[in-house]
Amino acid sequence: MKKEHKQLTKEQKSKIVEITLLSFFGAIWLMGLVFAILGMCAFNIDPVTQNPVYMAQKTFGSMLGMGLVDFRIFGSILIIVSMLAIIIILYIYANKYDTIKITRDRRERMMKELLESNAFSVVKDDKELKPVTDDKVVPGDTETKAKIM
Repeated sequence: MKKEHKQLTKEQKSKIVEITLLSFFGAIWLMGLVFAILGMCAFNIDPVTQNPVYMAQKTFGSMLGMGLVDFRIFGSILIIVSMLAIIIILYIYANKYDTIKITRDRRERMMKELLESNAFSVVKDDKELKPVTDDKVVPGDTETKAKIM
């Protein structure tokens, strides 16, 4: 069987990208929260020298070449950076959806005004026909042409 691929609209693609970015930075925020909690535990569990969280903190710092990296500060930095990214993403996509909605509403309004203003008239045998106001059917035995005014 052949699967038919459904084409995504521009708005649907935009929503997928937004959800992906928000999920990614949400996971970074959660990781920052975990680091901050581990940092609080590292200094509050006695004895500090035998504490595995404190040792992990020292090892992480030596991996980065910075000596001792405090998990509390590192987690707080991750939280702040990810929150700023989430706020920026929400701001950008809110503006994008507003412009899409405004454009759609403007098109609908223009189409409604166009149809209400009788901009289209029907010509039959070079004579303009009056618009039908009730539910009568105009006989179409001869050729009619639509003329845009």
